[in-house]
Amino acid sequence: MRKTIMLLAVTTSLVMACCTPQRDKDLVNIQQYENSIDLQNNKVDSLVGNNLITMYIDFASKYPTDSLAPMYIMKAADVSANIGNTAIAIEYLDKVISEYPSFEKRPDCYFFKGFIYETVACDNNKAKEAYTAFIEEYPNHPLVNDTKTIINNLSLSDEDIIKMIMEKNNASL
Repeated sequence: MRKTIMLLAVTTSLVMACCTPQRDKDLVNIQQYENSIDLQNNKVDSLVGNNLITMYIDFASKYPTDSLAPMYIMKAADVSANIGNTAIAIEYLDKVISEYPSFEKRPDCYFFKGFIYETVACDNNKAKEAYTAFIEEYPNHPLVNDTKTIINNLSLSDEDIIKMIMEKNNASL
């Protein structure tokens, strides 16, 4: 009797696995892989990061019209930036911007490009271009005023920024 129940359980599991659409299997694999690593603290080594990027990009390539495709490309950009592949990160963000014009997080892609250029690539000229494109594309976005401040501060040294903050703090006292 036990063998029959065990055989029935295994058979049912196999049948269910075979009947599950590939998309769902891919999503489960991505979710399990994400859960197995520490994405929250940006502690992703290159091998793990590249594996995750491959999973994201493969999903987006297999299902380009899926609502998750642009989100996974954006996540691939984030992981790429965190493992130091800034050029690839920018490429992925540009892909989302150009291929998914109605994606709700598209403004974040513009802003994130500027952030990557500024903080990871340390290219203030490219950062300014990306931030300016963000402002031009989304002039009513809640981050526009902050973005203008960032652009103004790009040319300042760390010492100048600290001095400016100290002056503002002293003026408010």
